[in-house]
Amino acid sequence: MSRLDRAVVLAALLVMAALAVSLALPRTGEDRPWPSPGVVPPPEPPTLYEGIVGPVVAINPLVAQTAADRDLVSLVFSGLTRAMPDGAVAPDLAESWTVDPDGLGYTFTIRPGLTWHDGRPLTADDVVFTVLTIQDPAYRGALRASWETVTVSRLDARIVRFTLTEPLGGFLQATTLPILPAHRLLDVPVADLAAASFNREPVGSGAWRLISFEAGEAVLERVEPPSATPDASPEPTPPGGPIGEPQSVGRIVVRVFPDAATLAAAYAAGTVDAAAGLPPGQVADLASLSGTRVLRYSSSTFVSVVLNLRPGRTVFGDVDVRRGLLQALDREAIIRTVYGGYAVRADSPISPSSWAYDAETSTVHAHDRDGAARSFQAAGWKRGEAGWVTGDGDPVAFSLAALDPVNDPLGNVLAEEIADTWRSLGLDVAVESYPPDPFVAQVLVPGDYAAAVLNVNMGLDPDVYPLLASPQAIEGGSNVSGYQSAALDALLKAARLAADRETRRARFSELQAALTRDVPMLPIVFPDQLYVVRDTVLGPAGRQVADRSDRFWDVLTWRLADGQSR
Repeated sequence: MSRLDRAVVLAALLVMAALAVSLALPRTGEDRPWPSPGVVPPPEPPTLYEGIVGPVVAINPLVAQTAADRDLVSLVFSGLTRAMPDGAVAPDLAESWTVDPDGLGYTFTIRPGLTWHDGRPLTADDVVFTVLTIQDPAYRGALRASWETVTVSRLDARIVRFTLTEPLGGFLQATTLPILPAHRLLDVPVADLAAASFNREPVGSGAWRLISFEAGEAVLERVEPPSATPDASPEPTPPGGPIGEPQSVGRIVVRVFPDAATLAAAYAAGTVDAAAGLPPGQVADLASLSGTRVLRYSSSTFVSVVLNLRPGRTVFGDVDVRRGLLQALDREAIIRTVYGGYAVRADSPISPSSWAYDAETSTVHAHDRDGAARSFQAAGWKRGEAGWVTGDGDPVAFSLAALDPVNDPLGNVLAEEIADTWRSLGLDVAVESYPPDPFVAQVLVPGDYAAAVLNVNMGLDPDVYPLLASPQAIEGGSNVSGYQSAALDALLKAARLAADRETRRARFSELQAALTRDVPMLPIVFPDQLYVVRDTVLGPAGRQVADRSDRFWDVLTWRLADGQSR
């Protein structure tokens, strides 16, 4: 090879080496490829960074297990209707419905042109599939009770009909049930639904499509146009907006944290714009941060002490005893010390925030220690040196059952507070804590308890019938107290029957008068659902909620003051 040839080859090798090095080096802003002339990259959508406590187990409305599951379900899925702040429902997947004069038949017409997030049409078949799945004997979820006796029929691709065995005024609330895609789950046995891969890669019809979920972070983008944008206030606003003005949320990044402390630290560090599910103490700490506000969503969760009033259980059988136990409790102090002020006093199972509540007919049993002692004495109890004894001379000693501190820390603190108060009056009370499954299966259901702290979600259309009706006191019923009263049964049934709102409100007034007079259970509080949010997030509005995920009821109207919060 000549000297010239060697020089040419060497030069070529040097050029190739330089090219290889240049390919291996990271690109700088100066040498990155530019789009073709006239092509503008799409802007990043205004993004809300939401923090919640996990785990996320199943993003599927039928088998959701955790509050985090329900948060994501509420964004991804839609029902025929959606719940409004006044306890009524508004159209969602359904554009309209009719109710038969006898209150037994409901016919829904689905809005035309609806699709699932994968592009497949959404039809009445999907509604029928969802309800039949709930009614399948292999389904063990909590939704079964609302649909067990309902007959569902497909009349055509857009019309579905429900037939009830008795008229129920609250049935429309049940139609907020999120609908599942039949084409994705038809081949999955109901018994295997909880383990289906669909639960990590769900396909819904809501206004938010799940783009990815990995490493504890779910990314959801707004569907445009939404598959199911409700035709009711508040009016949705388009994503984005003029530069320099608040931008409507176009993407939500949900960051899932292992515990409340980690979530609180993340909010304080500025890595999330909002935090849901924190206990009152941590909420109070974050509320002191600049640019932060706390939204209180009044809850329909009724916290009470249920007393065992089954046949043969006589210690609490006298209404004066029950009244005395309630008078002994300073519920306003409990709200301050246990709930950090984030709760309202309960006087019955009907929340003061509910459309069905009537303050005028509710008897308030105010804190009165001396009055409590007089009530015990009116029941024939006597106070001795060792404490109270019944009229038969038996010492008054009982246990107060509660969930353990791991599963219900506030409920356990509440139980100890109540027990301390009763002990200070001379009652012999011990707190016994249980994990959730034994608490229900071994304590409440068989009636192996004297008193228990109980949390019951009464819903936005409160139905007290399952909680206290005599037929529900039999085995398998949900009246775990065993309380039976023919007079109360008549009022319970009248309040749940289908009728116009004003008629039902009058019936609830009569029911509340009886409940607060007879005190079949001891009402304590309705705790708030708390949402810590930065001032740069505009639009979230408080309301009564049945679940913390209901905070997203108006999310299509939320805006970000700086367009991109994080």
